[in-house]
Amino acid sequence: MNAVIRPAAASELGDFLPLLHNMHRESAIKWPSYDDRKILGALEQCFETGCVFGAFDVPHLPVGILALAEGEHWFSTHKFLGDLVFYVHPNHRRSTVARRLLEAGKRLATDSGLPLMLAVVDGRDVERKDAFYERGGFNRIGGVFAYNFKE
Repeated sequence: MNAVIRPAAASELGDFLPLLHNMHRESAIKWPSYDDRKILGALEQCFETGCVFGAFDVPHLPVGILALAEGEHWFSTHKFLGDLVFYVHPNHRRSTVARRLLEAGKRLATDSGLPLMLAVVDGRDVERKDAFYERGGFNRIGGVFAYNFKE
């Protein structure tokens, strides 16, 4: 089945929790434990200032998420859209879900007149993820590094 890409409704934000818990378990980094209330609060903020795009295999069963929020650079009042999370369930990674979520985010950025900034935080398959973004028209502008990172 081809997943439907669409903005999520506020009432559906909780439906993303199992998907996000799967992302947490799958991560190469031993992140601190998840707090569902904090996750929902962050998704609500994206919903209010940007958009939460979902890839739904069947109604209310998300298999992918791209949550974007509007922000400002620390050095400027110029705004941009940045990702809180971009994740596709492993069973849907060889499909078009990630590309179509990315295209939805790019359309939102274009329509809002804001630049879109996305990050690769999980340390696995970085070259493949970088190539995915580059094929999508993005330019690499930095990296993420950690020191003394503890659970």
